[in-house]
Amino acid sequence: MLLNGGMATQEITVDAFQTLCAEVADALASEDWKAAASKYAQAQAVHLGLLNSTVSTSGDSVTRFQALSALKEAIDYAMRLGATDTGSRFVTIWTKHN
Repeated sequence: MLLNGGMATQEITVDAFQTLCAEVADALASEDWKAAASKYAQAQAVHLGLLNSTVSTSGDSVTRFQALSALKEAIDYAMRLGATDTGSRFVTIWTKHN
């Protein structure tokens, strides 16, 4: 089901694809895994839309697909790091009782 009464809001352009990839990088930097995964999925959807457009060439398509694969690996790696690094975020407070 589309929002806005059936009108898609996401543009299917190479610029939109590049912007979404940059937004994935921003989300990874802020350790927002949910946003990173969402932006990645959006980038995939835009890529698929570009595949169906008449302006897409096969070389550009392969390059975008490789970028998506590398981006997915980056998300997975960052999420694993975030999961194993949680111990460093806790502070142990010691109190001395007389």
